[in-house]
Amino acid sequence: MQEEFYAAAEKILSDLYNLFSKDPKLKSFEILPVVQIENKSPIHVEEHCLALESWCVPHIYCYAYKNLMNHRQIKGKLRDAEKCNTLLMGALLLNPDITTFWNMRKELIRSGKLDPYFDLHFTSVILTFKPKCADLYAFRKWILKYLVQSSRNNENLFENEIQICEAAADRYSNNYHAWTHRIWCLTQSLPNSLQREWAASMKWVQRHVSDYSGFHYRQKLITFLLSYIDSRSYDQEVIKLILFSVDEATEGFLHNFKTYELTAQTIPLTLKIFVYELSLNSDLIWNFVGHEALWCHRRFIFHEIKRLLLDSNCPKYWGRLDTSNPADGTPPEKTPKIGKHSVGKRWTAFEIFLEHNSRILRD
Repeated sequence: MQEEFYAAAEKILSDLYNLFSKDPKLKSFEILPVVQIENKSPIHVEEHCLALESWCVPHIYCYAYKNLMNHRQIKGKLRDAEKCNTLLMGALLLNPDITTFWNMRKELIRSGKLDPYFDLHFTSVILTFKPKCADLYAFRKWILKYLVQSSRNNENLFENEIQICEAAADRYSNNYHAWTHRIWCLTQSLPNSLQREWAASMKWVQRHVSDYSGFHYRQKLITFLLSYIDSRSYDQEVIKLILFSVDEATEGFLHNFKTYELTAQTIPLTLKIFVYELSLNSDLIWNFVGHEALWCHRRFIFHEIKRLLLDSNCPKYWGRLDTSNPADGTPPEKTPKIGKHSVGKRWTAFEIFLEHNSRILRD
């Protein structure tokens, strides 16, 4: 009986291999809960979406695993590349959490027996089934590094990878592995992707107010943006596109601080970005009450604002705003300073007000 199932498993694995080879537009994979065995193929394809009936899963996996481990132990090297590729595809499609099998695929790529672009497509399909697999992201990272080092055409490589990460994060909330991989992709594509990712992450946090990992990504993005500005070699057009929305929101939020002459024109660029982030965060807290991720992100914002305000390299924050004499010669009135304590008091009062009203809405 087992031999019959193994014979069927070999045929199914061969069909899966041929399917991936012939259809580069395959985009997803699922297992269908079918217990009853029928006299037909358990592979289903509809609109480039792949599915496998559940009754054959244990037989395919056991057959592939057994043969791969025997091959690994006895032969040592991957001599029959096509057979190994077929077995590996079946095993990893069903269980991508085996590092040994990913290392075997690396051997095939290094030896030139497997196209790395084929594996980028293959693993993107697996991500629709297992969007939180750490080994899978590690393997994709290895492939991307391999392609960059080989100097092949990789113009849109990281842009496509970021889109795949977003799709995986959409499938599994708080997907730490997907967001961490996206952070790495961002570091490889800076500064070209800054403006696009700034807008994309803002839309994401507005739609996923409880996603801690999404907010962590935005914090990293802000950090990269500030480093880019501090480098003094940034592209003015990129910054203009980012600040197009920042100035309007910042001006609306700073009405709380008119007494201290804080406006979008008087505060520095780096502080302006955090004030904009604070404005966005305040709107989300008002509209979506009781989400801890929003308050954790707010703590990050205030930590960075405090760091900037206490920066000894920014003395202009604390100076008098207007010391000129009026035209009629009368002594000028004292102009309020933008001081640490005055701004801090106003911000503290605003925080108490916001927290109090949020508690009322929550109750």
